[in-house]
Amino acid sequence: MTSFILPGAAVLPEQLLEGWEPAAPDGYRPIEFRCRTLLAVPAGRKQRLFLSLYFPPLDPFPASAFSVKVNDCLLETVGVTRAGDHRFEWGLPPGLDAESRAVVSLEFDSRKNPRLPWIRSMGLVASDAADENLNAQPWELEEAITWNRELEAHLALLQGQLEECHRRLRETRDDPRRQDPPH
Repeated sequence: MTSFILPGAAVLPEQLLEGWEPAAPDGYRPIEFRCRTLLAVPAGRKQRLFLSLYFPPLDPFPASAFSVKVNDCLLETVGVTRAGDHRFEWGLPPGLDAESRAVVSLEFDSRKNPRLPWIRSMGLVASDAADENLNAQPWELEEAITWNRELEAHLALLQGQLEECHRRLRETRDDPRRQDPPH
């Protein structure tokens, strides 16, 4: 269970509760008029929800409105008046314990904009006073998480290669045809 959804990142299917379509090749995820997601609540103070949406260009651009809820608690109703990328951030309602889960809901007014935005990223973050990312913007955290995942994948690949080299060395050492050089 993750606390965020990033472009192209694997997500457990049971986290996408309602209104999610398959990810597009560029990492954006189309959604329906009601979108619900189950996210893990991270440990730390200053818990926040971040959301990055892309509204496609339309001429003229119809104003759009949507509400954001966490566990059915309304955080805000947001109005959008222009196309393009939009980033949002909200403090989480009190009472969310670390290691619990939260349902994040987005509900769009279909009468105002028949063309829905695509989600670029969504997540729950928390920080402590000593946290070095305390002043980071949500999209900076998103990039850091993506970069860390890429480093972890590369490290896992290198670890596998190292283990294969060790295996070959052990086989060579145990080969009776191998002759030890004189000491």
